[in-house]
Amino acid sequence: MALASTPASALQLLGQDIRTVTCAEFRKTILGRGAVLLHEPDRLHISTVDPDLLLHGGGEGELGITPGRQGARFRASKLLAGADQLELRCLSNGQVASVRYRLPSIMDAGHVERVKEMVASKYGPPDRRQDDDGAVFYTWRQNGVNVHVFKWFPQSTVHIYYVVQGRGQLYREETKRLMQDEARRKATQQKDAF
Repeated sequence: MALASTPASALQLLGQDIRTVTCAEFRKTILGRGAVLLHEPDRLHISTVDPDLLLHGGGEGELGITPGRQGARFRASKLLAGADQLELRCLSNGQVASVRYRLPSIMDAGHVERVKEMVASKYGPPDRRQDDDGAVFYTWRQNGVNVHVFKWFPQSTVHIYYVVQGRGQLYREETKRLMQDEARRKATQQKDAF
């Protein structure tokens, strides 16, 4: 499970700078590297846990919307050894908001440390470590991108989450508005039905 070594100033994923590449270009790169599209929603997919909310003071009880209208989920086994999925979240203007790899594991307490060491081999020691009731978070701040390695308790599945600074909040705001618009549309349809 090794990431190709690149200078920290580049912060590239699959040869692309996620701060500047468009979602359309990045999706093309992902598919060109052998990933398989698993989910490309035409509607909002709602989750009860959003890792970005938890990493920024939210909690499990808060609503998370993933991957949103502009997002997509891919089978990632050909992109990163040990990963089964890559999730791409995009803003409505076509910019990448975040990218998340999921590295599943069953009952392996050392999995998060091995993934953290793999990421540290590319970006150096983490800028922050947080351990909260068995949930573990590591954060690196790299030239406009926050890189997080985390796992929830009691799961041992680990996530590597790249968030372009400033865009995570924009993504949450956009998807909240989209969800509200969708609820209004459904309410109107329901009202028209009777």
